[in-house]
Amino acid sequence: MSVITVLGNAVALFTLWLFVTAGYSKLQSGNRAFYLRVFDGYGITSRALAESLIYVVGLLEIVTGLLVMAPPLRTLGLAMAAVMLLGYLLLMAYQLRQGKASMECGCSGPDSGIQLSPLLLLRNVILIGLLPLALLAVPGWSTSLWLLSVATALMLVLTSLSADQLLRNFQKIDALKAL
Repeated sequence: MSVITVLGNAVALFTLWLFVTAGYSKLQSGNRAFYLRVFDGYGITSRALAESLIYVVGLLEIVTGLLVMAPPLRTLGLAMAAVMLLGYLLLMAYQLRQGKASMECGCSGPDSGIQLSPLLLLRNVILIGLLPLALLAVPGWSTSLWLLSVATALMLVLTSLSADQLLRNFQKIDALKAL
């Protein structure tokens, strides 16, 4: 068992979590109004198109996460993840350039309240940079390998959730300073 394999498996598991939770959030009917507002903010004003895109993007995110966990399809899943994260990064960068920094990004679901910021762009760059590590995983099974991989993946999930909370806190502090 090598550290590289553990790290590769952990990044694959983290990517599974990231994309499946994002996709599932979009497919929940209770979140539809939130994502319609987000898509409208990104310039998709046709309700029918936005509803279709929410569904398609949600499904694509779930499929992407699942593909990353299938060793023969991992490269395809990672490529899809990189393209989506880069696409989201470019959409956010464009909106920031248009002066829409107060717009919710839609990244972490309806309860996140995270607004567009350069830190979100950096987060996506980091996430894209992590993806190739999943290619280092070697297929196989051993209890200790997977226990370490799951523990490392949980650390990545907690780090991601903590980073989201820090972004929210920074944005709330900035809003209070503006008062």
